[in-house]
Amino acid sequence: LEQEVARQERTLYSELDRDGDGKVDEHEFREYLSTLQSVRYGASHVRISGVMLHHGGGERPYKGINGEYWRSDEVCNGRAVYIKENKPGIALWWGNNDGRVSWCVGPKDAVGETGMWAYVESVGFGPEEAGRRAWSVYSYNSGSWEQQSGVQVDNLDPPERELILSRPTTARSSRPATAKTTATTAG
Repeated sequence: LEQEVARQERTLYSELDRDGDGKVDEHEFREYLSTLQSVRYGASHVRISGVMLHHGGGERPYKGINGEYWRSDEVCNGRAVYIKENKPGIALWWGNNDGRVSWCVGPKDAVGETGMWAYVESVGFGPEEAGRRAWSVYSYNSGSWEQQSGVQVDNLDPPERELILSRPTTARSSRPATAKTTATTAG
């Protein structure tokens, strides 16, 4: 299954990166979004684990990111937005992050915009398709983005549930299609 997901992602990424430069620019991303006939759905319930917060000279589990997320009715860039369980102010969304198509985590009021805390490159329909890929997480110790390889996104849906769903696109998010890599503070 992982090999099939990787193959599908490579195919979709090549559709997004039309000029083959390895980055999806604003024009390429908007062009892709304009062709969507439906909203792409992944799992309805996912868990992010293993993200570490580097803050105050130390390191600890990143409570603002780690945890369970539920798919919401909100859409950003043709993918469902996920809301953190028991923390409705934290969201997980899909966007173009300075040429890197990614699933991003940050404040819900920043969905589709700047202010994310972490992201993982993935063109998957749902965040669970990122699996065990390395994440870029903002370090408040170094003031820069750092790669973390111990992160995992798990699909918590029962096995009998269909993983990828779609519905006709009737409404688009009012949020911008791209996000710049800017971090805000979260605990």
